[in-house]
Amino acid sequence: MSDPLPGPAFHPEPARPRHAGRFSPAVTVIVAFGVISLLGDAVYESARSADSQYFSLLGVSALQVGLVFGIGEFVGYGLRLLAGVWSDRTGRHWVFMFVGYAMLLAVPASTSRRTA
Repeated sequence: MSDPLPGPAFHPEPARPRHAGRFSPAVTVIVAFGVISLLGDAVYESARSADSQYFSLLGVSALQVGLVFGIGEFVGYGLRLLAGVWSDRTGRHWVFMFVGYAMLLAVPASTSRRTA
């Protein structure tokens, strides 16, 4: 069959979104939390790299350091599991997310105060 109208096929231009040229609010939130997570990891991992030198100055053995960090990681993952279950049961995912990121921001904020 041929086109009912002679000439080139009609292809309407797609509708432009209301906020053309800007990101949607969802993308903005995702990028903002990604930046917060990146900066938090940079602070956390940078400080963690100095732990071994600090503990060697204190005279702590490698076995003690391994035990303390291993137990700390275990407790951290256990708390994440419990928080995930609690979040699913209550259905308040956003509250848990904001509390988690607030805790992440509290680490550099707590060290930024000047001490006399």
